[in-house]
Formats: sequence, C-alpha cells, structure tokens
Amino acid sequence: MHPLKAPGPDGMAPLIYQKFWPEVDGLVIAVVLTALNTGEFPTTLNHTYITLIPKKKFPTKSLRVANVPSHLITDNVLIAYELIHFLKHKTVGKKGFMSLKLDMSKAYDRIEYDFLEAVMMNMGFERQLVNMIIKCISTVTYSMLINGVPKGPIIPTKGLRQGDPLSLYLFLLCTEGLISLLNKAGNENRISDIKVCRGAPRVNNLLFANDSVIFCQANVEETRCVKGLLDVYEKASGQKINREKTSMVFSTNMTDDVREELLGMGGTTCEQQYEKYLGLPPVVGRCRIGDGKIAKVLKEPWILGFNDASMAIAVGFELNEDDTMDI
Repeated sequence: MHPLKAPGPDGMAPLIYQKFWPEVDGLVIAVVLTALNTGEFPTTLNHTYITLIPKKKFPTKSLRVANVPSHLITDNVLIAYELIHFLKHKTVGKKGFMSLKLDMSKAYDRIEYDFLEAVMMNMGFERQLVNMIIKCISTVTYSMLINGVPKGPIIPTKGLRQGDPLSLYLFLLCTEGLISLLNKAGNENRISDIKVCRGAPRVNNLLFANDSVIFCQANVEETRCVKGLLDVYEKASGQKINREKTSMVFSTNMTDDVREELLGMGGTTCEQQYEKYLGLPPVVGRCRIGDGKIAKVLKEPWILGFNDASMAIAVGFELNEDDTMDI
C-alpha cells in the first residue's frame, strides 16, 4: 500500500506499520492467524472513512480489469471483432443472428451476499473459507467525514466495496451464474451459438468482468429465452440491467420488421451500435484521410505506444503533416 494513503479511523496510515514493523509484527500476525483459524476478527477493522476530495477539475472513470490466469483481455477483444464482422457481413440466408451488449446498473453495489455465498458453495469452495469471505464483505461499515468530523455509521446490506482487490474476483464468481444459465440453455438448444465459419468454435457469450455480450439467433423464441434468463439472473444476484443503455446489433440479412419486434422485446427503442467493448472500438473498418475518423482512432490510449513507421505499416497508409497536427 502507499505509505500515506487510506488511513484508518485511528488516523494511522500504512507508513506506521511499514516503518515500525519489528515492533508491531507479532500483534498483526496474531490477529491474522486468529481470523484464519477461527473465522473471527474485530469488525472495527472493516470500518472505513469516506472523504470527498476534488483532485481533478474534470474527473474521469477508471477502467477496472481483473487479472484472470490464462484468460487475456485481448482474447475477448479479438473474438468480439470477428463476431461483429460476421454480423455486419452476413447478407444472405434465412437465419439471422444478433448480439446483445448488457449495461449493468451499479454492478458492484447490487451484489446480494446470499447469491455470492450460494455460487461459491456450488463451485466447491471450502465452507470455512466461504464464511470468512462473506463475513469480510458483510461487516463493512462507513462514516462520512464532513468538515473533518465522522458522521454515520452507514451499514450496507449488499454490494462489494470497490477498490478492494478481492472485489474483482468475487464479482467474476457472480458472473459465473449468468454464464452457467447461458451455457445450459445452449446445451439444451434453447439458444443458438454463433459459428463464424466451418471449424470455428461456437460462442453464445463473451463475459469479462462487468462487460457482457450475448449472441443468439435473431428470432422471437430465442429472444424470449434470453430475456427470461436475464430476469432469473437479476432476481437471484440483485443485478439490474439498464435497458435504455443496452445495445442490440443484428446481422445485415434481418428485415426491419423483425428488428423492430425484437428491439421491443428487449426493451430498447432503437438499434444501437455500441462504440466500445473493453475500452476498444468493436468495429475497425476503412476510413479516408482527412475525414476526422482516423485521428479519433489514433488517439485511443491502446494505440499511442506505436511510432509513426509501425503505425503506417499496420493501417496501410502514410501520415502527412496535417494528419500529424490533428493527432
């Protein structure tokens, strides 16, 4: 931890423990071992002060990504590219497909503790470990510092504390509930997987942390099935899908009448092409120099590390002085 960040209610910052570890190591180790062996620990350790400090004139939202072994974020991005490309270029055939990009409202704040406990038990976690984790997240309390004076406490009844390294992984466990529902529906042929070409794997969902995209055949039966699965997941987990920000993208061979009917079932008034998936644009196509689009693409954070020569080779054009000035 940073030496001067996140002081506790007693005012002691991590610097105290780092500088005087030889004096306090025995007490800290004893408390930790007692918690691990008995499952009991002082609830005051979970009390947090909240202070609103305007550090930036125009705050920006940071991207949270969990580090999942053998599962890279680029894997999902590349698969999303291929699937969206398949939808945009499927112009023939009676069967159409669609993608549904979900927007979870206050995803971390709505997690139900009972649901998380049930998921961990079904996945085979040890009972003592599950009890310890549930106690850690359910005994959290907050106090608001107003003019330096703590007001509260605030006792939450659900939700995961953002900023806690463990919260990312616990949220991933919760999404396993939705993944299991979708996979079960796919195995029972209630949802059709997308297969972009012969020999390619079948895909019906791309879930990475709180970015969720569902793929299925674009018809009334499968849309109703997906909607039912999402309703079950919402009721069990406490999650709430923001229907207004949920995006639906159809394959090109779908008629306007079918699109409007499915959009109405999904609770969305119009078809939307989502601009980004996992922080990157899901559609990469051709664009002309000077129309402003290429400058917008090259300003993306993930691409700023390239030099002019490698970028010219990658995208197949030569930058002139005006384009460089735009960037």
